[in-house]
Amino acid sequence: MVTQLPDPIKIVRRAGDVRIHTFISAFTDDNIANATHIIESRNKLVLVDGQFLVPYALQFREYANSIGKEIDRIYLSHRHPDHWFGLGAAFSDIPIYTLPETKEFLRQHGQDSVNDHWKMGDLAPKSLVIPEKLSAPARKSSTESNTYLMKSLIRRSIFFSPSVFRTSAFLLRKT
Repeated sequence: MVTQLPDPIKIVRRAGDVRIHTFISAFTDDNIANATHIIESRNKLVLVDGQFLVPYALQFREYANSIGKEIDRIYLSHRHPDHWFGLGAAFSDIPIYTLPETKEFLRQHGQDSVNDHWKMGDLAPKSLVIPEKLSAPARKSSTESNTYLMKSLIRRSIFFSPSVFRTSAFLLRKT
C-alpha cells in the first residue's frame, strides 16, 4: 500500500431540494476504488456506507461535517468490507442501519475480516462496529418532514484512466 493516498473525488448532484454527494476513494496499488454517498435534505444528512480505508473514512466524515448539518443516520448497504470497514474509525457515534442478514454476517464474521486485513497496517480499522438498527428493503424512512424511499440499487460506471470501475449507489426519491 502507498503511504500517501490520492485525494478522493467528490461529485454533487441536485434532485429537487435534495443534494446527493458522492465521495469516491481513489484506486491505488492493490486498493479498490470505493464510493460512499450523502443524501442532504434541508436540515439533515443521511449517509450510505462508510468507506474501506481508515484515512478515506475520516475524510468522508470530515466532508460530511463540513456541510454543517446533523448526520441523522448511516445505511450500510451490504456486507462487503469496502462498505463497512471505515464505520468504526469515523462513524461509531452515528446510528447505523442495515439489513438483518448484513448485521448477522458482521456479528459472526466481522472481527475475522478485520483481523484478516492486518497487513494493511494503519489503513485498516482497529475496531468493528455492528449496526444496531435494522432496515428492510424498499422500506420508507422518515427524515424531518421529508420521506425518502430507497427505490432501487443502481449501477453507474465511473471511469478512471486506464480502467473502468463499477460502483453502486442508492437511488433515493422524495415521495
